[in-house]
Amino acid sequence: YHSLFWLQFLLVAWLLVRREPGQSEWSALAVVAVLASLPMGLLFSVAFYQDIPAIAQILTAFFFLRRRKLWHSILFMCLAVNMKETAFVLLPAYLACILLFFRGAEPGWKTWLRIMTTGGIILLLTISMAVLFKYQLKSAYYPRILADQCLNLARNYGLLPAVQKPVKPNRGVEKKAKKNAAPSPVTAPAEKKPLKIANNPGDLRSPINYLIYGGGLFWLVAAAGGGFLALFWRQRVPGGGWWLLTGGWYLACTAWLMRMAPDARFFLPGMVFLVPPLACAIKPLHRSRTLVAVVLTIAFLQGAATISQTITGL
Repeated sequence: YHSLFWLQFLLVAWLLVRREPGQSEWSALAVVAVLASLPMGLLFSVAFYQDIPAIAQILTAFFFLRRRKLWHSILFMCLAVNMKETAFVLLPAYLACILLFFRGAEPGWKTWLRIMTTGGIILLLTISMAVLFKYQLKSAYYPRILADQCLNLARNYGLLPAVQKPVKPNRGVEKKAKKNAAPSPVTAPAEKKPLKIANNPGDLRSPINYLIYGGGLFWLVAAAGGGFLALFWRQRVPGGGWWLLTGGWYLACTAWLMRMAPDARFFLPGMVFLVPPLACAIKPLHRSRTLVAVVLTIAFLQGAATISQTITGL
């Protein structure tokens, strides 16, 4: 059933790009080809991880949000958070997109009311899931862990007062410990063990995994699209700047949260949001069928190689 979510993911990506002003069917086809050939996307459409189902719901939420159908969008965003807790990282960018899409189409107070209502609904869902995980499943809920990390960071920088829990001393235990305590031998400091690199598949501390899990086509498009964006920086970002805002926010937050052990699959949603503006920035893709055919050929070969390796590994 993951393959159906993969198809949903590609179909909604096509519809989103086609609805952006100034985008041709050829550039939309190139975007879908790059997304379809991402090794991570193909791998997780076969393996039973929740990344592809969650990304499909996230893109559907942004599709309805782009059409200013907020309640439909909230429904799919809540589904995404339930499927994959890391979707919660996108919440600030999602709320910012509400401001971008509705600004100018209605009074300002109404737009801010939409933002507060949406944030309240998703936060209420998150709190409910955190309670369920803690008291019923006896486990930790990722958004709760994320919130605790942000609070600890704010306390470390002095933005929030430190929380100290009072500890009552147990006099009897202290006296008994002092009486039975033996002098501790002096030991030499332990040597630090070298850091293990690539101790699990997808570990981005190994540079080769950037190519293995990102695929060569993504980096070609990223380099070419980045070059065109730099050359024509005065022009409007192709495909809409909200793509870059959302993808950049997610990648920056994920890179910081996973700085000690970066895993490739957690960066997939951010890559998905960066592909459309980078591919659409390559101006020849809008009119050259030959270039689009080259992109499709590379995507087919890369996808076939990924599926072959996946089946062999299974």
